[in-house]
Amino acid sequence: MAVHLASLGFLVCTSAIMQKKFDRYLASFKKAREWSLSTGAGLTEEEVTRGMTIEDKLNQRCPFYHRMYAIFGHRANIVPPATAEDGLPPEVEVEEDSSVPITFYYFE
Repeated sequence: MAVHLASLGFLVCTSAIMQKKFDRYLASFKKAREWSLSTGAGLTEEEVTRGMTIEDKLNQRCPFYHRMYAIFGHRANIVPPATAEDGLPPEVEVEEDSSVPITFYYFE
C-alpha cells in the first residue's frame, strides 16, 4: 500500500518521521512559550504598524501555538509551577524584644 501511495506522489510517513515532526513542533512551542513569558516579549513599532498582534507573533514563532497551548500549556514539564530566584530572602520584620536570634547576611 505504501509503495502504491508513493507511486501516486503521496508522501509516505513513518513513525520516525512523525516523531521528529512532533519533537520539532514541541520544541518550537516551548521556545514561543518562553518568549511569551519573558519581560522583553512584545511587538516592534514596525510590527504594530503592519497590524500584527501578539497572537500573530506567537503563531509566527510556532505554527498552531494556541492549539498546542490548549494541550500542553498547563503541563509542568512545559511551564514549571514555580521557579526559584537567586538572591537574598525577603526582609522579615522582627519585634525588638524577640528571643529569636537574628542572622544577617552580607554579600559584596
